[in-house]
Amino acid sequence: MPVLYTNTLELPHLPEMVFPNNILYLIHSSGAQVEFNALDALRKVCNGKLPIKVACADVWKESRSPSHLEEKIKPFDWTFSSDYRGTVTGAFNIIQTDERINIEKLKEREKILFYQDLMLYEDELHDNGIASCTVKIRVMPSSFFVLLRYFLRVDNVMVR
Repeated sequence: MPVLYTNTLELPHLPEMVFPNNILYLIHSSGAQVEFNALDALRKVCNGKLPIKVACADVWKESRSPSHLEEKIKPFDWTFSSDYRGTVTGAFNIIQTDERINIEKLKEREKILFYQDLMLYEDELHDNGIASCTVKIRVMPSSFFVLLRYFLRVDNVMVR
C-alpha cells in the first residue's frame, strides 16, 4: 500500500483491499473536475467509536478479563463507512437543490457507449460481513450516469 495512505489517514489500519489506481475523473472543458478515488473516500471514514458490533461481540467481551480491555481497544469505524460524495476541484458553483434523479430517463433504452465499474476499497470485516465502496459510470449518447455506492453487510446484524 502506498505510504501516502498510511501517512495521510488517521485509521488504525486500512481495508483489506484498497485500489489506489482505480480513479474516475470527469473533466469539463472549463477545467472543473469531479474525481472519485479511494484515498479521499477513506478520508471520510469517522475515526471514532461506532455502535455497530458483530453478532458475537457481547459474548466475546464477557469471556475476557475486563482489566485493560477498554485501553487496548482503540475505537474506530471498523466498517470503513464513508459519506464520500466525490472530490470537486476547479470552477464549480455548487448549490443546494431539491431536484432528484430522473428515474424515467434512466429507464430509456439508449445505447451504452461506455460502462465501467471501479472498486475503490473492500474489506471482509474479519469474516463477519463485507464493506465495499465502488463507483460506476454509464455513458449514453444523450447523458452519463455516475453511481457511487458504499455497501455494508454485518452478518446477522445489518445491511446498509
